[in-house]
Amino acid sequence: MDGSDRTLKVGRRAILAGAGALAGTAVAGDKVEARAVGGPQSSGRLGGVDPSATPITTSIGSAPKSGMIYRFCNSFEFWPEADMAKGRKWGGAGQYTNLVADYIAAFCHVSPGAALRDVEFYVRNSGANPSTGYAVVWRPDVATLDTIGTVSIPPGGAISATLLELSSSQWGPFPLGCKVGASIYTPTDGTVQINGVRFGFSNGGGETSMLSVPTNVYDSRVTGGRLAANQERTVVLPAGRVPPGTAAVVLNVQVLNAAASGTLAVCSAYNTTPAPSLSFTGNPAAGQVIVATDAARRIKLKPTAAAHVVVDLAGIIT
Repeated sequence: MDGSDRTLKVGRRAILAGAGALAGTAVAGDKVEARAVGGPQSSGRLGGVDPSATPITTSIGSAPKSGMIYRFCNSFEFWPEADMAKGRKWGGAGQYTNLVADYIAAFCHVSPGAALRDVEFYVRNSGANPSTGYAVVWRPDVATLDTIGTVSIPPGGAISATLLELSSSQWGPFPLGCKVGASIYTPTDGTVQINGVRFGFSNGGGETSMLSVPTNVYDSRVTGGRLAANQERTVVLPAGRVPPGTAAVVLNVQVLNAAASGTLAVCSAYNTTPAPSLSFTGNPAAGQVIVATDAARRIKLKPTAAAHVVVDLAGIIT
């Protein structure tokens, strides 16, 4: 093909790969924030058309949900899961494994504290039978992928959008360092081609802002006194430090004057079964944790041995 033909084809692929939520969203890098759809915007430039506006006005993707943040992977980010020798080919509508039938997948960064609510697949399935899309999680400490949801993708002659809404038990948040992914099995004949995927996040799917200098937000030596063994204490973080819309906080925690070795749980106030966040065998002991917060900015502390606890705010996740 000549250079112009290649440019045309790449542009067309890019348009198709963006078939997530173009209409009614604001796009910034790989992050898309839901925004109410209004009337045409005029800046008085270029005949009343904002020059930053995209000429694309329609999409096969489902409408964005209020409060959600979306991230995308296009077709070029999909690769065979386990073995590159199984091949990867562009088939006109997306990628597929062309040498050996296998799963092909793409992965997306997960911000600390983020909850993955849905995954939308953009697939052309020209075969006779439905295909299956998988939402998966990659963890850095294991060699396997954990499946957290599946969806049936019906046959059809064109690229179509299929939305997988995850069970609340699978939303996360996920441990630091994890990535979420989308995977689909593709035959070598190209009847199933993946064109892209959209990941929908809430509760911290946005950005992490670290403070240049951590600031103290709680000290049991000043407020509340020493915590008893297995005592749960709810702490309200100051409004001046934790703004509205904060989904999670990064905390530096110290355990002081502990009566014995033990563990400290630091969790959201609505967590009924707090798991240990920090082990302590001496005085003092310190560590960093990421904790989801509610609208009232509350967290919960629970040591297994009597101790003082000091909490410094190191960052916020919105």
